[in-house]
Amino acid sequence: MHDANQTVGDADILIAAFCIVNGYTLVTDNVKHFENIAGLRLMNWAEE
Repeated sequence: MHDANQTVGDADILIAAFCIVNGYTLVTDNVKHFENIAGLRLMNWAEE
C-alpha cells in the first residue's frame, strides 16, 4: 500500500502490478514513485 498522502499514477500502478504478479524486480532511478507499494521489489540502477 502507499501512504494516503501520496498518489501513484495509473501507469506506475500498472508497471508495479506487472512486476508483482510476475515476480519481477522493478529497476528504476525513480524509486520515490514506487517505494510505498507493498510487495514490490525495487532496485535503483543509479545506485548499483
